[in-house]
Amino acid sequence: MFYRWNADDFTVLRKDNLSSLSSGISSKQLPRTFADAIEITRKLGVEYLWIDSLCIVQDDEDDWRREMALMEHVYGGSYLNIAASSATSVHGGCWVSTKGLQSTFRANVRVGDRELVREIRDDECYDAAVWKSHLATRAWALQEKLLPPRTIHLGDRGAFWECRHKIANEYLPDGFTKRLGSGLLQKMRKLQFLQQWWARVVHLYTSAHLTFARDKLPALSGIARRIHSQKGGQYLAGLWREENIEAQLCWRVHEPTTRPTTWRAPSWSWASVDGPISYTPTQQGICDDHYAHVVDASVTPLAGDVFGELSAAALHITCTGIILGELAGRDKLVVQGVDDKVECQVSLDALDEEPMSSDAAVYILPLIGGKQGMRWRDKGEVEWREPKVIQGIVLRRAGSDAGVFRRVGAFRCEESRMEDDASDGNLASQRYHEFMRELERSGGEVARSVCAKVVENAERAAEIFAITVI
Repeated sequence: MFYRWNADDFTVLRKDNLSSLSSGISSKQLPRTFADAIEITRKLGVEYLWIDSLCIVQDDEDDWRREMALMEHVYGGSYLNIAASSATSVHGGCWVSTKGLQSTFRANVRVGDRELVREIRDDECYDAAVWKSHLATRAWALQEKLLPPRTIHLGDRGAFWECRHKIANEYLPDGFTKRLGSGLLQKMRKLQFLQQWWARVVHLYTSAHLTFARDKLPALSGIARRIHSQKGGQYLAGLWREENIEAQLCWRVHEPTTRPTTWRAPSWSWASVDGPISYTPTQQGICDDHYAHVVDASVTPLAGDVFGELSAAALHITCTGIILGELAGRDKLVVQGVDDKVECQVSLDALDEEPMSSDAAVYILPLIGGKQGMRWRDKGEVEWREPKVIQGIVLRRAGSDAGVFRRVGAFRCEESRMEDDASDGNLASQRYHEFMRELERSGGEVARSVCAKVVENAERAAEIFAITVI
């Protein structure tokens, strides 16, 4: 089962009570949520119930790491997962009052002489019951939801049933139409579009909360391990190398906080910061121009598990060029162009990245670009326009070693639709073209001066400058 941990006092498995709890536990010692889950398990005729706080020794680091590496099998090998979706603590219970909330039901409707059956439904009922529930605010709950083959969500909107083939609730037991929700669980069956699916997972996961900062990668490790067992590939601190990692590196944090004081992930990984993360997955014909590629990567696990806690990591990148820029605020980046200064949209990763510090100079590494996937005609124009974009990451030097950098943010420079304000549209397009001219003019010169080495690249002749990002 999965539920909301809280600061409430309740019995958990520890070294000092391991022996006594192994022989039995009084039902009076169990909080209401656990007691409800046991009752459900018995009524289903299932013999065993797994509860993390009673099955993992909570004050034993070795046991915790051992069990974390088994989450794919614990949840993935279960018969059914019970989700206490609305309980705010372990004492809230699984059966929470619905308070009259009934978002889907069938009704007999008489139209003239005819009697019809109609479904009355709220298109957002699934999201409200699952993704917007109290339990969804807990980051650990995401993998606990996605790994089991089937889950029953019990909350203030009634009971919802979900498996890899169907979503239903107590009012529509025959199943939902796709419009009411298809769910990430169903889309996990084949993972044909892993890049798009993973972007959604990352956003949901980073929008939730963790009690302990060090859990950022471990709390997602079960899902990562399941994907690896299905598709293979190199997992790099929350990113998949084979799924156009250059696009994944363009992630942005929407509500930045200060960077964690204890290192837990490399600067190029979204796991290094807190706050909701998003990035735009690419597809054929959209943003499929590359200005750099990850040619090698390494992660060093803290305790032998590459899907869990890390102690070090690095990306080795070859690129066509790097531009020298300057931060002019938390959302503005200035590049000295041929004729004038060019402004770009920037998103800094953390609040403690001071834009106006003595280290205001930054290095702009373009990664991907091309068509944005939309087209339009401006007023008075005959031809269709397909605006372009270029995006990448913003770097600062990391120490004194040549060619070694750390990420501090992401940038985006694009052509925009003119619509009614032609001056703004023209200015955005002008900035984009000026940025591209500056990349061509000075990108190679700057990259040569700061890179670790110049390499021969038989596969990509223009990408000759090698750098490392840590």
